[in-house]
Amino acid sequence: MKPIKICLAWHNLNSTNYGVSALAVAQVALLVESARRSNVTIELETFGTPFVNELSIRKEVEQRFAVKLTHKDFSLKKFIINLTKLDFSELRLFDKYDIVMDIGEGDSFTDIYGIKRFITFSITKYLALRTKKKLILSPQTIGPFNSRISYNIARYLISKCDSVFSRDYKSTQFIHDMGLNCEEVSDVAFTLPYDSLPKINNSIGINISGLLWNGGYTGDNQFGLTVDYRLFVKEIIELFRARGKEVHLIGHVIADHLPVEDDYRVCNQIKDMFSVDNGVIVAPKFASPIQAKTYISQLTFFTGSRMHATIAALSAGVVTVPIAYSRKFSGVFGSLDYYFTLDAYELDTKSLVRKLFEYYDNNFEEMQSAMINARIKANQRNEKYVVYLQELLSYEKNSSSY
Repeated sequence: MKPIKICLAWHNLNSTNYGVSALAVAQVALLVESARRSNVTIELETFGTPFVNELSIRKEVEQRFAVKLTHKDFSLKKFIINLTKLDFSELRLFDKYDIVMDIGEGDSFTDIYGIKRFITFSITKYLALRTKKKLILSPQTIGPFNSRISYNIARYLISKCDSVFSRDYKSTQFIHDMGLNCEEVSDVAFTLPYDSLPKINNSIGINISGLLWNGGYTGDNQFGLTVDYRLFVKEIIELFRARGKEVHLIGHVIADHLPVEDDYRVCNQIKDMFSVDNGVIVAPKFASPIQAKTYISQLTFFTGSRMHATIAALSAGVVTVPIAYSRKFSGVFGSLDYYFTLDAYELDTKSLVRKLFEYYDNNFEEMQSAMINARIKANQRNEKYVVYLQELLSYEKNSSSY
């Protein structure tokens, strides 16, 4: 029996953004489990953004799941240049696969992150569709679209997919408003594996977003925050320390080559502000999202501005207050009936600090109960996705091609 060849489009294992790599790792884990249940052999190739060669996440995943993974880069510039030279070979990029699964690197199918990204993701979806092979939109955020043209292109492409999975109720409603159908599950990163550690009493994890700390890529509050993010971070560290809590500064984007994004660099800058305080600790420079989640699992409370850092915390059994800079946070957590997200694009700094400590002081047990229920619900929702994958692989195994 030939192996089933699966393309993991816009999955990046060796990404310095551990939210992006967490999605890829979790997707691999779910596919390996589905293949085991279906008794099939699979070949996996990730596709899209070039790997960061200095990272060894792919190697860690290969060893952990006993699977071989390859990667194919895609460049929109190269694609266009080849077409102008009448080189049409890249039109057949997806011909060798049996199934294409597109996760959109998590932030997904929208034009709000720039038209180049939208065009790139749309072209690769079209190229996959023209092969007549199965194209699945894996769990992701869908929409919004600022341009009517983008909306119409997206609606056409989504309508042609074999299956579409939303990771939150807002995306589900958006797709339904398009007149299309989807299955709502949870962000696959809730299933990211980790090695649970014993709890550290009175420990607080604070994930610092280097991107928000630096005002976005433009440096001028690109995301329209209504808080002074630097002041907010400094104040909550001081307040937790005044209560005798041990504060762990957590980076979830480790990007030496991109200072504006690098959480770890900012964590060290903040530590310099508290240089004589041994109760403010910079977490290690994690080598993978699995390592990050393992470290986070030992904390008793967590707050942060990288969504997948907060997903790691919640799914590792840590009471969490996400600090949101976009609607995707409330959609993902609200879909699990976890309503403790605070919006840094609506509250002012003083109100955000006050609300965070109201939750911590007055709602800890309520959050703990909601966290337990959210983990159960996320697992149940993602089990639906695994069952779908199992049935998909079984169908491919039994089709005339095998």
